[in-house]
This record gives sequence, C-alpha cells and structure tokens, in this order.
Amino acid sequence: MSKSSSSTRLGDLAWSKSPKTSSSLFTLTYGVLVNHLCTSSSPSSEVSASLLKIGQNIGTRLIDDYISKTSLLNPSGPSPCSSFTSTAESIAKVGLKMFLGVTADVRVDSDVGYSLVLSQNPLADFVELPDERSDLKYSNVLAGCIKGCLESVGFEVEVEVVKDTVWGDECLEIKVEGKGRRRDELEGGFKDE
Repeated sequence: MSKSSSSTRLGDLAWSKSPKTSSSLFTLTYGVLVNHLCTSSSPSSEVSASLLKIGQNIGTRLIDDYISKTSLLNPSGPSPCSSFTSTAESIAKVGLKMFLGVTADVRVDSDVGYSLVLSQNPLADFVELPDERSDLKYSNVLAGCIKGCLESVGFEVEVEVVKDTVWGDECLEIKVEGKGRRRDELEGGFKDE
C-alpha cells in the first residue's frame, strides 16, 4: 500500500473518531476574531502577523493531540514527523483531515520545500475582504498552525500563504520551506542549570 493511501486511510479514521462541531460555527467564529483584529485600525500586515502568531500557539498544542491519536490509531506505523519530507504527507492527508475535515495535495517545490494545495478553504465560507483589506492574509492562522506543529517537533521552517480563495485564487496554497532541524532540542533533552 502506498504511503499516500495509508496516510489518507489514517486521516479518514482519525476524522471519523474525532468529535465534530458545526463548520459554519467554526468559520463564523474565526471571522469574528479576524474582524475584531481588523477593527483596531491596525494595518493588514499587523493583523496577518497576529493571525500567524495565534496559529503558532494553536499548532504547538495540536501536535500533541495529533501524535497521540496517530500513534493509537497506527501503533506499528512509522513516525509521521521523522523527516521533513514525511511531514508533507502527514499534514496534507492526516492532520488537515483530523482537525478540519479537508485534505490537501502536496506539490514538492524542492528538497527543502513543498506546498500544500487545498481546493477548498475551510475558513473562507461567507468571507469577502473589503478593498482596504485586500492584502490581508486571512488564512494565516493555518500557516501558523503548521509552523507551530513543525517547530514543536524540531523543524525550523518558514510557512506562508501564497494563494487564497479570499483573494480570488482558485485554491488555498500554503508554502512550507524547511530551514533545518534544531539539534539542541533533539539531542540534549532537558538540561539542568
């Protein structure tokens, strides 16, 4: 069985066993958060940075849930985060499915980078950006979640939304570029000072 179909099956299994909430409630609640950040008259770049930071904080918590659920559902399977390239399939087919009910296609850009391409944006229902916010990275919370997850397991990454359906693009594309591993955390463990 191919890695992709195995990951898809694991993602479907995790999704079926996860508690669900209304997608409309989730989307509208996120919209209220973004609107609240925008009403402070901050420039779109600051709001986008805030959404990225919020996502990173969420991602550092989601990774624990992800690892515990995937190891319970697939105890004999390989570690989903053992290499940078394996993270692409794990995020696209398992993580996104587990937490948002969607999957992404993986487009490998280089040895150290890939893009996750989502045909539907789970955050974009009911969204129309006003002209003065056309440069807002509305879906930056997803980029932040991915960044937070990957950094929690020792990868240094840059993650960026490069296409978004709220900008009029046909898909949501999130570019992930690996910058290396943080060896101090991986080798040393905890150190008494």
